Amino acid sequence: MYKPLLQPDEATAYTFGFGKAKALATALQGKAVKYYEIGNELDLLCHIRRPPTKGRSPSDYDTAKYNLCRGLVKGLIAGVKSVNPNAQVIVGSSGWFHWATSCGCGVMVSDGI
Repeated sequence: MYKPLLQPDEATAYTFGFGKAKALATALQGKAVKYYEIGNELDLLCHIRRPPTKGRSPSDYDTAKYNLCRGLVKGLIAGVKSVNPNAQVIVGSSGWFHWATSCGCGVMVSDGI
């Protein structure tokens, strides 16, 4: 389990994720792996700041927690791509990520993920 909230800052979360994903992609190199799912339900860690909000607006998220999760996700993607540039990376979620692309707020999308 990746624990981005245990990292002191976004850059450290990125470095942690990069190292983990690079090690995994290296171990799988040469095998028929084209797709990697990263961050399964990671959104639960940086999710809604104040219930009963729905995650439809950037203000619904805890910014400090979100930044750590963002660093981890970016690091995981970069780690996989450093070994296998053609890999398809899927960011898994338990539900809120669809709001990030459909509501116009583009939370992760606007952050380059």
